[in-house]
Amino acid sequence: MSAGDDLFEALFQAAVEAVIVIDGVGRMKAFNPAAEKLFGYRASQVLGENVSLLMPEPMSSEHDGYLSAYRETGDAKIIGIGREVLCRKSSGALFPADLAVGEGRTGKDRFFVGVLRDLSERKRLQESLAAREAELRLILENSPVATAVLDGEGRILDVNPTWTQQIGPSTEGLSTLEDALAANERSKLAKAVGAATRGVAYSARHRIVGGESTSRIGTLLLAKLPEHEDDRVRLLCQFVDETEQINTERQLRQDREVLAEVSRLSVLGEMAAGIAHEVNQPLGAISNYAEAVRIKLGEGGDEKLRELLSKISSQAQRAGQVIQRLRSVAGSHQLEQASTFELRTLIHDVIELAALDARFVNVAVVTDFPGNEIFAIADIVAMQQVLLNLLRNAVEATAQAGGERVTVRASKSDGRARIAVCDEGTGIAEEHFEQIMQPFFTTKASGMGVGLALSQNLVEANRGRLWFENNEDCGATFYVELPLTSEGVEHDV
Repeated sequence: MSAGDDLFEALFQAAVEAVIVIDGVGRMKAFNPAAEKLFGYRASQVLGENVSLLMPEPMSSEHDGYLSAYRETGDAKIIGIGREVLCRKSSGALFPADLAVGEGRTGKDRFFVGVLRDLSERKRLQESLAAREAELRLILENSPVATAVLDGEGRILDVNPTWTQQIGPSTEGLSTLEDALAANERSKLAKAVGAATRGVAYSARHRIVGGESTSRIGTLLLAKLPEHEDDRVRLLCQFVDETEQINTERQLRQDREVLAEVSRLSVLGEMAAGIAHEVNQPLGAISNYAEAVRIKLGEGGDEKLRELLSKISSQAQRAGQVIQRLRSVAGSHQLEQASTFELRTLIHDVIELAALDARFVNVAVVTDFPGNEIFAIADIVAMQQVLLNLLRNAVEATAQAGGERVTVRASKSDGRARIAVCDEGTGIAEEHFEQIMQPFFTTKASGMGVGLALSQNLVEANRGRLWFENNEDCGATFYVELPLTSEGVEHDV
């Protein structure tokens, strides 16, 4: 045996793939150890036997015909090409194999060399992968979470039925994830997609606009999927719809706020009842004493003193009416009477009451009125109390900030009568916007926090509106808006 023969024999024996050599009529001439292990035959059992022994039907019966046709026509079906075939073990068990066939000659004799690789494990993995993919597809199709597969640019490749129901009719309707987002939320999406393609998962709350312009709020999730054989980046995108939950929570918060408001108003009602009981009696006494002194002075008394005593009596009576109105509004949200009044007259009367406080802190109260008269319909005593409270707050805010004046304006706006009280204070801090009108909330060191809350209730009980805005330069302006009416016409509230 030559050195070449020795080398061939060594390679033949050491080959990890099954190698089988057959002659021109299909008899096996060589069967290496790898083939013995693969088929379960010893070489001594198969040498000289037809190779069809290793094939299942109908290939076993047809194989000799293939060889005969090849010898006659030279038309190769598998030689030099290779293909997947089904093989049979000594036990009769079948297994798939990758078969490559080469042809050779020794003199006039023709022989064929077959190299087989067992595909059983690969087939098992493929079937397992296919089953797993089908399982995942089934889960995806029935998932209650809107799910889509995106490419690395955020384009939608595939969606599940939930995505179609919640966000868009199909991948044709929404070509990119950006199409599904509300316009004001698209700017940060590109960064999120870019981060996800690098393996950084993304999770944030977004507003999704569906195919029929329906709006949903929920958590958007982005994560990189394992790369396929084509090495293309794919992203898993899920949208967890939280719209109903958010709406329910919002409704619960509103319900709690309403209950809290009712509770606060109940407390206010009790306070107002106590105040009315305790204060009305001394107020009545003040009015009576002042009137008695005025009468005692007689017609010949000091006219200035008589005027002051008359004002004391009048204001004591008005204070009693204010207490009764506060009690009525805090307790039942209803006022007993309303009348038509002119805004300028109301404002002048209230400014006169607040003038002493303003002069004491060197703050001027000025007015800005239109040329024509403006008549409103409301409970005038209640509106006096509201305006007095706003005016005193404005004077105090202006004085604390070193301002010089408070401006009170009267105007018409959208068919309503409007009063504006503008101060030169520091304005309302943004964090207090939601609380400033709530009962018992105050930014004053010695305040009770009931003035604005009661004022708002009084205005709303008169079919009006009370709100505020911060001025562009400094301070804040509080607005009172009331029903507008014609001069001399009275209405029931």
